[in-house]
Amino acid sequence: MVLGVREQLVEAIRLRLRADVPVGIYLSGGIDSSLVAGIVTHLVREEGVKLGNQDAAGRIRCFSVQFPQEPGFDESGEQRPQDLSVVVLTFADIAERTADWLGVQIFKKKMDEEALAKSFADSAYHCEHHSIDLNSVGKFVLSSLVREHGLKVVVTGEGSDEHFAGYPWFLLDFLLEDDPSMPDAPLNGDDQLRKTLRKREGSDLINLLLEGGLCVQPLEDCERFQAVNNTSVVGCGQGWQVSSAVFAPWVRERWAVADPLRTLINAMPAAVMAKMQDKWHPLHTSEYLWCKSLLANLLLSMLGDRTEMAHSIEARTPFLDHVLSEYVNGIPPSLKVKYGAGEGSSGSGPGDGSRAPRGAFSEKWILREAGRPFVTDEIYQRKKHPYTAPLKWPRGGPMDRTLRQICTQDAIEGLGFVGYDVVERRSRGASETTRIPRRCGCFCAWVGG
Repeated sequence: MVLGVREQLVEAIRLRLRADVPVGIYLSGGIDSSLVAGIVTHLVREEGVKLGNQDAAGRIRCFSVQFPQEPGFDESGEQRPQDLSVVVLTFADIAERTADWLGVQIFKKKMDEEALAKSFADSAYHCEHHSIDLNSVGKFVLSSLVREHGLKVVVTGEGSDEHFAGYPWFLLDFLLEDDPSMPDAPLNGDDQLRKTLRKREGSDLINLLLEGGLCVQPLEDCERFQAVNNTSVVGCGQGWQVSSAVFAPWVRERWAVADPLRTLINAMPAAVMAKMQDKWHPLHTSEYLWCKSLLANLLLSMLGDRTEMAHSIEARTPFLDHVLSEYVNGIPPSLKVKYGAGEGSSGSGPGDGSRAPRGAFSEKWILREAGRPFVTDEIYQRKKHPYTAPLKWPRGGPMDRTLRQICTQDAIEGLGFVGYDVVERRSRGASETTRIPRRCGCFCAWVGG
């Protein structure tokens, strides 16, 4: 199966290098884009594959953005929370080391606060979607970097986390049941261990979402979650939605019975719901629900096509190749998330889950093994980290001034569905005296877009 993933991924990337223009690569400090860059380099130099319309053995070009260390953090840093976002862009220093190892060119765009503020309104206009953070602004600027160097096509790593269970909420659903497709999997038959591990990981996940400024929904909630085999992803996915509390009273009153969770669940075909209940492992249910919601409607649209097509850039996603997708869908859950394979997990096994090491799980294990020949030791061993723009900015700085210029009382009241008192209260931030709460960007996106 490791060799099968490698074969299918190499072929998916080979197909996406066909073009009548040059092709570039988005390169981050994560395994997904690093693996794409490594395979592209192998195909071009070892197999003579053209990079678009170029024989480009000496001109493989990668692109990255770099955020400042303060007031947020640099994408090149190591001290990162676990994943909050599907988009793989940069950890600039690691990406540069990867590019040096591959012997390819890398072009970086430094994104300080002033640059983000300058691009905010244009990004909101092109995305046509509210955003609780500045990730879309970073992606918008990254695509402009590609265009500045005369390229129109890039290969990206989106879709990998969806297929290979790269997000922390997938781990919760992996732990719901045994994996009957792998009878010897170490967690099979130990319900107490799985329950203990799931409680620990769930607590960590809630803290992670709160730290990121996301709305936290219950991870188990009566009959709504039972309809999708108690998977938690539908609750986690609501973190990217705007709380009903931000809307004007007439909106809350008119839509008091609206239930986004129920809406998502009711959108699933009856045949799919039956498979969730009777056939699929909860991890596969979770991946399906994520792909039908956040992946399609946010990550591939606002953070994908819309930011890239704003600069006439076509982004190609080999991890979403339909042949590769069908192959990966048949891989056992215990090979996507492997227990006992993570850092510090030596000697761990069934027993007291409270003593299970933090590194006991290796997310995307089979992808790491399949991609081993094409990436550095650093990338192969590195835990999953997110692409995320800095979460908060100082009051009085460029971002604060930009948001305040956009979110005037007249502009907010002109929207009609948000009360200015709500915006004013949130912009002050109940517990934030020196930094801007990230959700203030939603109001500005509604006005600026």
